[in-house]
Amino acid sequence: MDVETSAAIAELGQRIDALERSLRGEMGRMRNELRNEFREGLAENRRHADVQFEAVRDDIRILAEGFATVSAELTRHRAHSDSQFEALRGDIRGLAGSVTVLGAKIDRKPS
Repeated sequence: MDVETSAAIAELGQRIDALERSLRGEMGRMRNELRNEFREGLAENRRHADVQFEAVRDDIRILAEGFATVSAELTRHRAHSDSQFEALRGDIRGLAGSVTVLGAKIDRKPS
């Protein structure tokens, strides 16, 4: 191999080494940029999820309060209906007694 070819090969090797260092450096910078972008995106997604979870918690709380209110109203109406039915049963018993008395009077009445 002649001197010019050796020098060209050596220069080519130096250029390849320089290119390798340059590419490694650029890849390292890109890796760091991608990591930072990924972390930022992850943090943004986490904040968004936290906001959504808080909204769902509020919705659940509102529903629970509504169910509690409806349950209390239902209990109150049930108690009122029970008292009304008990009063009606008393009236029916009174009427049944009156019918029995009237039936007895009719049975005793001479024909």
